[in-house]
Amino acid sequence: MDDASDIPAGQVLKDALCERIRVVRNDVPAGGGGSPARNRGIEQSTGDVLFFLDDDDEVLPDYYDRILTSAIADGADFGFAARKYAKADSGTCRIEDRGLPHGFVSARTDFARRTFPFSAGFWMKRDAYKAVGAICERLATNSDTEYCCRLYASELRGWFSPEPGVVVYPHNNDEMKNVTSRTKSADRATAFRLIAETHRELMAHDAGASEFIYARWIKHALRAGWGVEARNALSKTPQKRTRLKLAAFYLGYRVSESFR
Repeated sequence: MDDASDIPAGQVLKDALCERIRVVRNDVPAGGGGSPARNRGIEQSTGDVLFFLDDDDEVLPDYYDRILTSAIADGADFGFAARKYAKADSGTCRIEDRGLPHGFVSARTDFARRTFPFSAGFWMKRDAYKAVGAICERLATNSDTEYCCRLYASELRGWFSPEPGVVVYPHNNDEMKNVTSRTKSADRATAFRLIAETHRELMAHDAGASEFIYARWIKHALRAGWGVEARNALSKTPQKRTRLKLAAFYLGYRVSESFR
């Protein structure tokens, strides 16, 4: 999916194009954004399994086979893998450790460990996509986190591979760094508020999910200087125990700010 890139992907990939590989270009000025591009790419595709790969990452040669012969064969509906991070200075790689075992992801697992970005070798069956719907295009950031909430709130079965599925390469050019790292805290706070409000039922029944989402809502609201927004998030935290934990974080942050 070419989201209005300066150098058309069709030109870059001209020697690789064939019946199984084609480029769909979005000519909206400055691009339509990651979520619209992914949704349109899915609409234009025909396969039974959907795989997401960012243009600055590389899929490892055996990952597709592992998805088909292991995860899907065992009944998984979606999945992700550890990432291999390439180090620009040394040429070596670091493998992500999520502390998850190979196989199905348990609902009892800490939510922070089973929440993943689309860049983590994410894949899903087309039927699963139809069941949970398109990726949210209202969010300026963290649409992958919102999608995780939808997936884990469903009866779909998730799968994890501790053996890396993709290689993530660093950027030396500041203009090319990950968009998420440059997103303003205000945008992030807004995104996590929308996620919390959209998934009230999940927040009420999954304390781990609630702590994960509300903690980030509060953190980014404070970083954005939105004290009222942070207090609002704290007051709406569903579980009393989680609210107390986040209250300690809130107070600690305010105290640390007063000494700067």
